[in-house]
Amino acid sequence: MLGFAGIRCRRRARLCEYTTSNLQKRARRERQAFSGPKRVVGKGPWKLDYRGPDSKISLYRAIPQPRPIAYNAGMAATSMKEPAAEAVAGARPRDLYFEDAWSWSREQVAALRQRDLGAIDWDNVIEEIEDVGKRHYERWVSNCGNAIAHLLKIEHYRSPEDVNHWRREVLGHRRKMHRTLRRHRGMKGQLGEMLAEAWGDGRQDAVDAMAEYDAPDDPAAQGPRGRAWESRLPAERPYHFEDIAGYDPFKKDAEPDPEIWPAPVARVLNEALGTNYPVRERGPERSLVPETGYSR
Repeated sequence: MLGFAGIRCRRRARLCEYTTSNLQKRARRERQAFSGPKRVVGKGPWKLDYRGPDSKISLYRAIPQPRPIAYNAGMAATSMKEPAAEAVAGARPRDLYFEDAWSWSREQVAALRQRDLGAIDWDNVIEEIEDVGKRHYERWVSNCGNAIAHLLKIEHYRSPEDVNHWRREVLGHRRKMHRTLRRHRGMKGQLGEMLAEAWGDGRQDAVDAMAEYDAPDDPAAQGPRGRAWESRLPAERPYHFEDIAGYDPFKKDAEPDPEIWPAPVARVLNEALGTNYPVRERGPERSLVPETGYSR
C-alpha cells in the first residue's frame, strides 16, 4: 500500500495531467475561435475587446450608431421618431406630393442635388418632368388655336367693327407662338401634330363664338346657329402654317411678319381697314418636318 506521501504525489500527478489537458483544450478552442481580431459585445454600453489568448483585454465604451433615416422622412412628420420608424419599415406613403406640392418640390430638389437616390419620389418626379414639356406644347397649341379662330372669324363673319380687334389678336398670338418655338426648338419636330390639334380647337372656338355673335341673348338659338356655322366652315385646314404663324419656322432667325396673311383674310382686311396687305395664293404646303441636316 502507498503511504500518505505516495497518495499525495499521485494526486498531484493527476492534477497536473488534468490541468495540462484542460489548458491544451482551452488553447485549441481559443485558436479556433480567435483566428482573427474579434470583439465580444457585452450587455449595456460597455464592450469587451478580446483579440486572443496572448493579447491584453481592454474595456471601452461603445458609441451607439444612429438608425438610418430616409432623407425626406422628417419633413412630413412632427417628430424624428415617426419618420425614423417609417423609413426603417419602408412603409411611408409618398403622399406629400398631393398634400403639399411646394414642400415636395423643395424636398426633391434637395435630394437630387445631394444625389440621394433613395429619397427621390421617382414616379411623381417623372410625371413632373413630362409635364414641363406638355405645358410648352399645350401653350403653343392654345395660341395657335386662338390665331386660327380669329382668322376664321375675319374671313367668314366679317364684322366691320371687330375685324381690326381680331387682327391685333392674331398678331399677339403669333408673337407668343414664335417665342415658344424659339425657346424650345425641339418642338419643331412635332409641328404637324401640334398644328392638327390647334386646327381642331380653333375651328370649334370659331363656331362657338360666331353662334354666340348671332344670338347673344338667346342661348337656345345658339345651338342651331352653331350647327349652321359648323357646316359652313371648312373641315380641313385651309391655311398654310406660314400664313397662320406669319413666318417660316425652319428659316434661321425668321420673325413673324405682320404683312403675311392667308389670301382670303388679306382681302377682307384690305376691304374693311383700307390696308394693302399682299394677297398670296399659295400652292401645296410643304411637309412640316425639318429637312435633313436642320440644326436645332
